[in-house]
Amino acid sequence: MDRFDWLEVDKQPKPEGSPVSWAPNDGYECLKAARSMRASGHFGAAASYYERAVALEEHLYWAWVEWVDTLVRANQLKAAEATAAKAVDLYRQTRPLYAASALALVHTGRLKEARYQSDISLDEPQPSWYAQCVRAELWLMENKHDRKRVRAYIDRAIEGAESPWEPCFLGGWMFLDAGFATLAAGYFAEAGHYNPHAPIVWLCLGDCFHELRLYEQAVFYYQKVTELESTHDLALQRQKLSKPKLFGLMRLFRKRDLQARWNQEYQKLKERLEPTQHDF
Repeated sequence: MDRFDWLEVDKQPKPEGSPVSWAPNDGYECLKAARSMRASGHFGAAASYYERAVALEEHLYWAWVEWVDTLVRANQLKAAEATAAKAVDLYRQTRPLYAASALALVHTGRLKEARYQSDISLDEPQPSWYAQCVRAELWLMENKHDRKRVRAYIDRAIEGAESPWEPCFLGGWMFLDAGFATLAAGYFAEAGHYNPHAPIVWLCLGDCFHELRLYEQAVFYYQKVTELESTHDLALQRQKLSKPKLFGLMRLFRKRDLQARWNQEYQKLKERLEPTQHDF
């Protein structure tokens, strides 16, 4: 699902509205800038920085991986597939690149090819956390109701990641895409615990509550985004979309009834997030 506007930006050092406060001048600085833009939900600008990063320093393997992932999340699937194919062709021994390729194939519906690429990405003594995440997304696409195994893959990714917020965020994203908003909210909340300064986490958490028609909570999280980045267009737009629905609900339900609905959803979430039994 394309949750973020894809804005074509020129290749200036600091795209308009960017939270990046410096002018990147080498591959590593561009990678840092790309990650900052991605964490804010500015995927078009992030992709431009990733492209610059690998142009300046081709061996930044994770820049290639994150670039492909960003393109997929922004629904730029043709570009994602082409970028992944180029990366794999250049660095055939780098397993996480096969995971990125598998992700692009998953989202174009080519699941058999995706599984082949995913198998390669996992074919090492200690597979990357990202390979585990992509396997989880592939499994969810193939077996939508086998959430237990999906969560097991995500748990392994969280255990193996240096920055746990990223696999938590991707776990939330894949479950929200699959229509499991309550379960997704748990992963986004965990991502926010690990990285409370990432606007994208709170934006997606707001989307979860919007899907659940709990508009008061949705507006709360959209406002949290604008506390971090006051001019965040998407957060401002979604606040405007949610408030009329919130006021409409308040005419139908008393505050106590709305709170009861939230408590009910929270209890369901708590039950679903009991520790996963890894029995395979």
